[in-house]
Amino acid sequence: MRVFIIGPDGSGKSTAAWLLSNELMCSCAETGEAIIQALAFVFAGGKDGSDDSRHYWAMSIRKRKDEFRRELKAMGDLMTALKPTALIDECANRARIVVGVRRLSEAQGYLQRCGWNDSIWIRMERNDSSKAGFELSDWPVHFRIGNERTLSVLQEKLRVIAGHVQNQ
Repeated sequence: MRVFIIGPDGSGKSTAAWLLSNELMCSCAETGEAIIQALAFVFAGGKDGSDDSRHYWAMSIRKRKDEFRRELKAMGDLMTALKPTALIDECANRARIVVGVRRLSEAQGYLQRCGWNDSIWIRMERNDSSKAGFELSDWPVHFRIGNERTLSVLQEKLRVIAGHVQNQ
């Protein structure tokens, strides 16, 4: 069973994934990291680029994500246009928890292939109710977590969800 953590930018998805992965003693993978790696590959010269160059570009993109936001979005859109589940598949091959599914076509493609019963969906929600640019704001989920920005409260909420996941 896969666990998907979705939500708008700044909602605490990565923190929640890290906490949940510790509770479940499993790994998590972020779709954003798959996009960073693909973009670094292109900037480094594709298959002719060196590993050092790809590593440099990946680090640079991670550190200056806001400056690369447009390119990251374009790369994610391209990857999912070619294969709607490309990012989910990349992450699901490496981890039980997948963080950052953003596109409706991704989620629909996964459900068509694997079904609803093979997954648990968690939506992190920002306190300011911002949903700007988040296609899955109305996506049905098993759990909604309002992030009050208190680590202990978030950890307790995820502990309850971890118990539910373990019983599935």
